[in-house]
Amino acid sequence: MDPLLDKHGLARFLGVRVSWVEEATAARTLPITWVGRHARYDLRDIDAWLGTTKEYPAELAPVIALATGPRPPAGPVTAPPPAGPATPSKAKAA
Repeated sequence: MDPLLDKHGLARFLGVRVSWVEEATAARTLPITWVGRHARYDLRDIDAWLGTTKEYPAELAPVIALATGPRPPAGPVTAPPPAGPATPSKAKAA
């Protein structure tokens, strides 16, 4: 098993600030391995995650879509509102 990186090691590996790693960890954007209450990062998981975050020029999008299948929509995914109880029909006045 490869050694796990801490937030400082991952920041160096990705070339970003440590605060970015902290924010991405809090948002659960990165693949995290928890060791007790300490977040650690497996480079194999990070490499796989990096493969899912690629964007390509628009002219290549049709070629890439054919090769890889449909891409998920960009932006945050929001859940549909919960289904509540049906609204009661108004009683007819007699």
